[in-house]
Amino acid sequence: MGTLDIDEKTFERWRQRARTLGLSVEDWLHQLVKPDLPKTASEMSPDEWINWLHEFASRHPPTGYPVDDSRESIYD
Repeated sequence: MGTLDIDEKTFERWRQRARTLGLSVEDWLHQLVKPDLPKTASEMSPDEWINWLHEFASRHPPTGYPVDDSRESIYD
């Protein structure tokens, strides 16, 4: 783990913000910067997986025309 050098005034503001949430400054900063990674398929229940698939499909509307998705088409 690394260290972060900041001035006392900034640290005190951070400490106050963290304290209002009942956290240490380190835990508060970790919550701010940690990636919000989705669950993997193996961690999801069947219903969660089905919902995820439906949401994924809804973000990718049909093109309206045929698409060549054959393996050979990627070499063209």
